[in-house]
Amino acid sequence: MKPVYPDDMEVVPITIKKGEYIDVISLLSSNKSSDANSNYLLRSKSFDQVQVESLKGKYVCLCCFVVPVVFDGCQACLAQSFSQLSHELSSRNDFEMVLVIKMKQPWKDEKGVFDHFMSAFNCLVVPYEHAFQRDKICMSLKRLSFGLGGFIVDPNQNVVQEHIWCLHHCGGGAFPFTDDKLLLYFNRNWEGKSIEELLLGDSSSLLLRKVNGQAEKICISALKTKFVVLYLCANGWGADIPLLEKVCQHCETLGHELEIVFTCIPYQGYNPEVFQEVIESVLKKRGLSWWILPFNNTTCHRLNELFPVELGDMFVIISHGECVEPYGKEVILNLGIDTYPFTRDSFIRNTFKRLNELSLESLLERSTGNIHRGNDPDAQLSVTSLRGKNVLLYVGRVEKRLMHLADVKKWYNEIKERIPDFELLFVPLDTSISKEGAERMLSMPWFVCSSDPALSEFVAATLIISEYFQAEDLFAFGPNGRICSIDVLHILCWKGISSFPYVGDLVEEICSKLEESFDNDYLSEMAWGIPSLLRIGKYGDLKI
Repeated sequence: MKPVYPDDMEVVPITIKKGEYIDVISLLSSNKSSDANSNYLLRSKSFDQVQVESLKGKYVCLCCFVVPVVFDGCQACLAQSFSQLSHELSSRNDFEMVLVIKMKQPWKDEKGVFDHFMSAFNCLVVPYEHAFQRDKICMSLKRLSFGLGGFIVDPNQNVVQEHIWCLHHCGGGAFPFTDDKLLLYFNRNWEGKSIEELLLGDSSSLLLRKVNGQAEKICISALKTKFVVLYLCANGWGADIPLLEKVCQHCETLGHELEIVFTCIPYQGYNPEVFQEVIESVLKKRGLSWWILPFNNTTCHRLNELFPVELGDMFVIISHGECVEPYGKEVILNLGIDTYPFTRDSFIRNTFKRLNELSLESLLERSTGNIHRGNDPDAQLSVTSLRGKNVLLYVGRVEKRLMHLADVKKWYNEIKERIPDFELLFVPLDTSISKEGAERMLSMPWFVCSSDPALSEFVAATLIISEYFQAEDLFAFGPNGRICSIDVLHILCWKGISSFPYVGDLVEEICSKLEESFDNDYLSEMAWGIPSLLRIGKYGDLKI
């Protein structure tokens, strides 16, 4: 609803330009003779009168709101942010927020609505009775975007910020809101940030308290040597608490160190106190003894800027006091609960180590069945006879549709003609195989491992990287029995058999598979996306 002003009101819009002078004292002072003795503001909490002249020599944030605001929408979030900011900065002697409330036409005489909105703030307010003055100030700002307008001046009344939207995304830690300070504040580089940088805000120390922990308290600095999952919760009810509870139980069983710090990010219209009470109630009912971070406006805004929690709750991994992984939840969901310490980097390194130590013989030694040609069960093969040969290992679920089966048959025949010392071996990943599945295996012209649940489970656990593995994949082993590539299916599809035998960059292929896993998840639609996993020199120490 567009603000409506008196027909007889003639106000010259003020020019707000960064670095230029604005006479804030005159703007907030009455210019009507009937209000000659009304050049004062009110403290929203105490209702004490404060002379406008007292603003001289201070930073002033003029904040205009069109009231009432829409409860479920952008206006409500804006109002909440500025309300929290007013409380956070209320103790400063060098700063004042001045709230100017423009009443929408149907509510212009509703003082109760005015007072209710004002009660959410801890700042100076142009009084309800000074309706002309409030209208004059709001009208002079030309346009209130989403019912919000204003600016910030320094102690000399020079404009620091022409608009106050930037304050919606930051806390008092960005004071005095200069460009340099905001640039530093909005630095979204999370890598290497210490747990103190993430959580302390402007405090020199901060106590965490434990739910269900007999009133235990701890300083953040005491967690510097611990393995910590920082649970950033923005949805209001802790939807991922059951998942993290399962992770805790799993880590406890295996003896892995794990501390949980729960943090509410209440910037989707939630009342911080109510939000925290709801979450604590849930944790108590589930008997979970987790640390709770007290609400701090600056800290929550910093976390909200560093990590895209508006797109979903996040598990931020902190190891030895440093942030090492913001996507801990996605690592768990995509790669499994056994991926402690739940970072992409550790997963890449552990996977490389596992594959680099792998040989074809060690992979197949668990087989209790025989290896025979699919279309000729009497033609059998020993694993040792594969030494000195280029081998493609074809793994898949025959109970599902093997979409590339026809392609693999074509590649097999063409490669066999070109490279005599070549074999293709199929390992079924099904725990049980139906008659139809057995018939599919009988149609294969290459060697096939007999159905063996133990072998299938071991091969899947060793070679399959993504939880989103569908039905089939190809892996290349060289004449020395060592793995050469885990991305053969993709390579043959795009480059053809001329690329075989192929020796790939194992680290790069692991990263590629991992990114494919995340691309299948909602993260592919994130504004930030998944940062590149393969940085120059990052994995230079991993050698085959």
